[in-house]
Amino acid sequence: ALTELLKGPSAKELSLGFFTLVNSKATIKELTINNGVARVNFSDNLIADTTETEAEAACVKDGIRSQIVSTLKQFSTVKSVEILVNGVAF
Repeated sequence: ALTELLKGPSAKELSLGFFTLVNSKATIKELTINNGVARVNFSDNLIADTTETEAEAACVKDGIRSQIVSTLKQFSTVKSVEILVNGVAF
């Protein structure tokens, strides 16, 4: 599911108004699920370098976090999510 999220929306999905804030160039370095906690470690390019202000960057980061958490929590084995970028909390 995360791999699909990283691919981004298809042309049809884009035409229907779907979008993603996740940088399609990001990669998943590691994903583990233990005791209901999904822990996913991404490469350092999770956020595309297109934000101009700190406020904009914070909004994009919140949106990315929401998309990842929603994607993972759709599975009954996932109760909470920890997101890391190169091993550092996101």
